Amino acid sequence: MNFFYVPDGLLKSLAKSGGYTAFTLLVSYLMLAWLARSQEPLEFSAYLYNVSIALVAYLLIDLASEHTTSHAGSLEAKSLNEFTSRLLVIRFILLCVCTCVVSVSWWGGFLDDAYSIFLLLPALSMAGHFQASGKNVDFARIMLFEKLLFILSTYFILTHGFKFEYIYFAFFLSTLISIVLQLQFFSFSVKDLIKNNFIENYFRNYWPIYILGIAQFAYGGLSRFFIADSLGLLVFANFVMAYQIINIFAVFQRQVD
Repeated sequence: MNFFYVPDGLLKSLAKSGGYTAFTLLVSYLMLAWLARSQEPLEFSAYLYNVSIALVAYLLIDLASEHTTSHAGSLEAKSLNEFTSRLLVIRFILLCVCTCVVSVSWWGGFLDDAYSIFLLLPALSMAGHFQASGKNVDFARIMLFEKLLFILSTYFILTHGFKFEYIYFAFFLSTLISIVLQLQFFSFSVKDLIKNNFIENYFRNYWPIYILGIAQFAYGGLSRFFIADSLGLLVFANFVMAYQIINIFAVFQRQVD
Protein backbone atom coordinates (compact mmCIF):
# COMPACT_ATOMS: atom_id res chain seq x y z
CA MET A 1 0.00 0.00 0.00
CA ASN A 2 1.32 3.42 -0.97
CA PHE A 3 0.70 5.73 1.97
CA PHE A 4 1.96 8.72 -0.02
CA TYR A 5 -0.47 8.35 -2.91
CA VAL A 6 -2.54 11.46 -3.60
CA PRO A 7 -5.22 11.46 -6.34
CA ASP A 8 -4.43 13.70 -9.31
CA GLY A 9 -7.78 15.46 -8.97
CA LEU A 10 -7.00 16.42 -5.38
CA LEU A 11 -3.59 17.78 -6.36
CA LYS A 12 -5.07 19.88 -9.15
CA SER A 13 -7.79 21.20 -6.85
CA LEU A 14 -5.26 22.02 -4.15
CA ALA A 15 -2.98 23.75 -6.65
CA LYS A 16 -5.81 25.84 -8.12
CA SER A 17 -7.37 26.86 -4.81
CA GLY A 18 -3.94 27.53 -3.30
CA GLY A 19 -2.96 29.63 -6.30
CA TYR A 20 -6.17 31.67 -6.20
CA THR A 21 -5.88 32.16 -2.45
CA ALA A 22 -2.21 33.15 -2.56
CA PHE A 23 -2.87 35.65 -5.34
CA THR A 24 -5.87 37.07 -3.46
CA LEU A 25 -3.81 37.48 -0.30
CA LEU A 26 -0.93 39.09 -2.18
CA VAL A 27 -3.22 41.57 -3.93
CA SER A 28 -4.92 42.40 -0.63
CA TYR A 29 -1.59 43.05 1.06
CA LEU A 30 -0.36 45.24 -1.80
CA MET A 31 -3.54 47.29 -1.56
CA LEU A 32 -3.04 47.63 2.18
CA ALA A 33 0.53 48.80 1.59
CA TRP A 34 -0.72 51.31 -1.00
CA LEU A 35 -3.26 52.68 1.46
CA ALA A 36 -0.57 53.00 4.11
CA ARG A 37 1.63 55.06 1.78
CA SER A 38 -1.07 57.17 0.14
CA GLN A 39 -3.35 58.09 3.04
CA GLU A 40 -2.95 60.16 6.17
CA PRO A 41 -1.23 58.02 8.86
CA LEU A 42 -3.88 58.61 11.53
CA GLU A 43 -6.71 57.97 9.08
CA PHE A 44 -5.17 54.70 7.94
CA SER A 45 -4.39 53.69 11.53
CA ALA A 46 -8.03 54.27 12.47
CA TYR A 47 -9.03 51.99 9.58
CA LEU A 48 -6.77 49.21 10.88
CA TYR A 49 -8.18 49.71 14.37
CA ASN A 50 -11.70 49.20 13.02
CA VAL A 51 -10.52 46.08 11.20
CA SER A 52 -9.17 44.72 14.50
CA ILE A 53 -12.49 45.38 16.23
CA ALA A 54 -14.24 43.54 13.40
CA LEU A 55 -11.86 40.59 13.83
CA VAL A 56 -12.86 40.22 17.47
CA ALA A 57 -16.54 40.30 16.50
CA TYR A 58 -15.81 37.84 13.66
CA LEU A 59 -14.51 35.24 16.10
CA LEU A 60 -17.61 35.56 18.26
CA ILE A 61 -20.01 35.46 15.30
CA ASP A 62 -18.32 32.79 13.18
CA LEU A 63 -18.62 30.04 15.84
CA ALA A 64 -15.59 28.29 14.30
CA SER A 65 -17.85 27.41 11.37
CA GLU A 66 -15.01 26.70 8.95
CA HIS A 67 -13.71 23.88 11.16
CA THR A 68 -17.03 22.53 12.38
CA THR A 69 -18.63 22.44 8.92
CA SER A 70 -15.55 20.69 7.53
CA HIS A 71 -15.91 18.15 10.34
CA ALA A 72 -19.52 17.67 9.31
CA GLY A 73 -18.40 16.96 5.74
CA SER A 74 -19.07 13.25 6.19
CA LEU A 75 -22.81 14.01 6.23
CA GLU A 76 -24.97 13.48 3.19
CA ALA A 77 -25.44 16.49 0.91
CA LYS A 78 -28.93 17.22 2.26
CA SER A 79 -27.81 17.00 5.89
CA LEU A 80 -24.76 19.16 5.17
CA ASN A 81 -26.99 21.82 3.62
CA GLU A 82 -29.23 21.79 6.68
CA PHE A 83 -26.22 22.00 9.01
CA THR A 84 -24.79 24.99 7.10
CA SER A 85 -28.18 26.71 6.85
CA ARG A 86 -28.97 26.42 10.55
CA LEU A 87 -25.51 27.60 11.51
CA LEU A 88 -25.81 30.52 9.12
CA VAL A 89 -29.04 31.67 10.79
CA ILE A 90 -27.41 31.59 14.22
CA ARG A 91 -24.41 33.53 12.94
CA PHE A 92 -26.69 36.13 11.38
CA ILE A 93 -28.41 36.63 14.74
CA LEU A 94 -25.02 37.03 16.43
CA LEU A 95 -24.01 39.53 13.73
CA CYS A 96 -27.07 41.62 14.57
CA VAL A 97 -26.16 41.46 18.27
CA CYS A 98 -22.57 42.57 17.59
CA THR A 99 -23.87 45.39 15.39
CA CYS A 100 -25.97 46.62 18.30
CA VAL A 101 -23.02 46.34 20.71
CA VAL A 102 -20.75 48.40 18.42
CA SER A 103 -23.50 50.99 17.92
CA VAL A 104 -24.11 51.34 21.67
CA SER A 105 -20.35 51.55 22.29
CA TRP A 106 -20.12 54.39 19.80
CA TRP A 107 -23.10 56.23 21.26
CA GLY A 108 -21.64 55.75 24.73
CA GLY A 109 -18.34 57.29 23.71
CA PHE A 110 -16.27 54.10 24.01
CA LEU A 111 -15.50 54.12 20.26
CA ASP A 112 -14.60 57.07 18.03
CA ASP A 113 -16.82 55.76 15.24
CA ALA A 114 -18.96 52.78 14.28
CA TYR A 115 -17.44 52.03 10.86
CA SER A 116 -16.39 48.58 12.04
CA ILE A 117 -20.05 47.57 11.58
CA PHE A 118 -19.48 47.57 7.82
CA LEU A 119 -16.60 45.11 8.28
CA LEU A 120 -18.60 42.40 10.07
CA LEU A 121 -20.23 40.74 7.07
CA PRO A 122 -17.33 38.30 6.33
CA ALA A 123 -18.45 36.46 9.48
CA LEU A 124 -21.23 34.96 7.33
CA SER A 125 -18.74 33.36 4.94
CA MET A 126 -19.42 29.72 4.07
CA ALA A 127 -15.81 28.62 3.63
CA GLY A 128 -16.37 25.45 5.66
CA HIS A 129 -19.28 24.35 3.48
CA PHE A 130 -17.17 24.74 0.33
CA GLN A 131 -14.38 22.68 1.89
CA ALA A 132 -16.74 19.97 3.09
CA SER A 133 -18.40 19.70 -0.33
CA GLY A 134 -15.09 19.71 -2.23
CA LYS A 135 -15.63 23.09 -3.88
CA ASN A 136 -12.50 24.87 -2.66
CA VAL A 137 -11.71 26.21 -6.13
CA ASP A 138 -15.14 27.80 -6.46
CA PHE A 139 -14.76 29.48 -3.08
CA ALA A 140 -11.27 30.72 -3.94
CA ARG A 141 -12.59 32.25 -7.16
CA ILE A 142 -15.37 34.02 -5.28
CA MET A 143 -12.85 35.38 -2.76
CA LEU A 144 -10.63 36.65 -5.57
CA PHE A 145 -13.59 38.34 -7.24
CA GLU A 146 -14.60 39.92 -3.91
CA LYS A 147 -11.13 41.34 -3.28
CA LEU A 148 -10.73 42.65 -6.82
CA LEU A 149 -14.14 44.32 -6.61
CA PHE A 150 -13.19 45.95 -3.31
CA ILE A 151 -9.80 47.06 -4.61
CA LEU A 152 -11.26 48.59 -7.78
CA SER A 153 -13.96 50.33 -5.75
CA THR A 154 -11.39 51.67 -3.30
CA TYR A 155 -9.16 52.91 -6.10
CA PHE A 156 -12.11 54.71 -7.69
CA ILE A 157 -13.12 56.28 -4.37
CA LEU A 158 -9.66 57.55 -3.49
CA THR A 159 -8.75 58.80 -6.96
CA HIS A 160 -12.00 60.72 -7.51
CA GLY A 161 -11.95 62.88 -4.41
CA PHE A 162 -14.36 60.91 -2.23
CA LYS A 163 -13.81 60.69 1.53
CA PHE A 164 -11.70 57.86 2.86
CA GLU A 165 -14.65 56.61 4.92
CA TYR A 166 -16.42 55.51 1.73
CA ILE A 167 -14.13 52.48 1.54
CA TYR A 168 -16.08 50.97 4.44
CA PHE A 169 -19.19 51.03 2.27
CA ALA A 170 -17.18 49.56 -0.63
CA PHE A 171 -16.05 46.73 1.62
CA PHE A 172 -19.60 46.05 2.77
CA LEU A 173 -20.95 46.00 -0.78
CA SER A 174 -18.22 43.72 -2.17
CA THR A 175 -18.66 41.31 0.77
CA LEU A 176 -22.44 41.30 0.35
CA ILE A 177 -22.08 40.36 -3.32
CA SER A 178 -19.65 37.61 -2.32
CA ILE A 179 -22.10 36.17 0.24
CA VAL A 180 -24.89 36.19 -2.35
CA LEU A 181 -22.65 34.29 -4.78
CA GLN A 182 -21.77 31.75 -2.09
CA LEU A 183 -25.44 31.15 -1.39
CA GLN A 184 -25.89 29.97 -4.97
CA PHE A 185 -23.86 26.83 -4.23
CA PHE A 186 -26.17 25.16 -1.73
CA SER A 187 -29.86 24.80 -0.93
CA PHE A 188 -30.83 27.00 1.99
CA SER A 189 -33.02 25.19 4.56
CA VAL A 190 -33.73 26.02 8.20
CA LYS A 191 -36.39 23.47 9.08
CA ASP A 192 -36.68 22.51 12.75
CA LEU A 193 -33.90 24.87 13.88
CA ILE A 194 -35.20 24.93 17.45
CA LYS A 195 -37.13 21.66 17.50
CA ASN A 196 -34.07 19.49 16.91
CA ASN A 197 -32.03 21.27 19.61
CA PHE A 198 -29.46 22.20 16.99
CA ILE A 199 -28.03 25.11 18.98
CA GLU A 200 -27.62 23.06 22.16
CA ASN A 201 -26.08 20.11 20.31
CA TYR A 202 -23.74 22.36 18.35
CA PHE A 203 -22.25 24.00 21.41
CA ARG A 204 -22.05 20.72 23.29
CA ASN A 205 -20.08 19.08 20.47
CA TYR A 206 -17.93 21.95 19.25
CA TRP A 207 -17.38 24.33 22.18
CA PRO A 208 -13.68 23.30 22.57
CA ILE A 209 -12.97 24.35 18.95
CA TYR A 210 -14.80 27.64 19.50
CA ILE A 211 -12.92 28.45 22.71
CA LEU A 212 -9.61 27.41 21.16
CA GLY A 213 -10.10 29.83 18.26
CA ILE A 214 -10.80 32.69 20.65
CA ALA A 215 -7.79 31.77 22.80
CA GLN A 216 -5.48 31.65 19.79
CA PHE A 217 -6.58 35.12 18.72
CA ALA A 218 -6.27 36.46 22.27
CA TYR A 219 -2.61 35.40 22.37
CA GLY A 220 -1.58 37.90 19.69
CA GLY A 221 -4.73 39.72 18.68
CA LEU A 222 -5.68 41.43 21.92
CA SER A 223 -2.15 42.81 22.26
CA ARG A 224 -3.01 45.10 19.34
CA PHE A 225 -5.47 47.01 21.50
CA PHE A 226 -2.99 47.30 24.37
CA ILE A 227 -0.47 48.75 21.91
CA ALA A 228 -3.03 51.22 20.58
CA ASP A 229 -3.97 52.36 24.09
CA SER A 230 -0.43 52.65 25.42
CA LEU A 231 1.66 53.62 22.38
CA GLY A 232 -0.88 55.20 20.03
CA LEU A 233 -2.48 54.36 16.70
CA LEU A 234 0.66 54.90 14.61
CA VAL A 235 2.66 52.24 16.47
CA PHE A 236 -0.45 50.05 16.38
CA ALA A 237 -0.59 50.35 12.57
CA ASN A 238 3.08 49.32 12.22
CA PHE A 239 2.41 46.26 14.38
CA VAL A 240 -0.61 45.23 12.30
CA MET A 241 1.29 45.62 9.02
CA ALA A 242 4.08 43.41 10.33
CA TYR A 243 1.49 40.84 11.41
CA GLN A 244 0.05 40.84 7.89
CA ILE A 245 3.41 39.84 6.44
CA ILE A 246 3.52 36.85 8.79
CA ASN A 247 0.05 35.80 7.65
CA ILE A 248 1.20 35.53 4.04
CA PHE A 249 3.50 32.63 4.91
CA ALA A 250 0.61 30.72 6.51
CA VAL A 251 -1.68 30.73 3.48
CA PHE A 252 -0.54 27.44 1.92
CA GLN A 253 -0.64 25.65 5.26
CA ARG A 254 -4.29 26.67 5.64
CA GLN A 255 -5.07 25.31 2.20
CA VAL A 256 -3.52 21.94 3.03
CA ASP A 257 -5.38 21.79 6.34
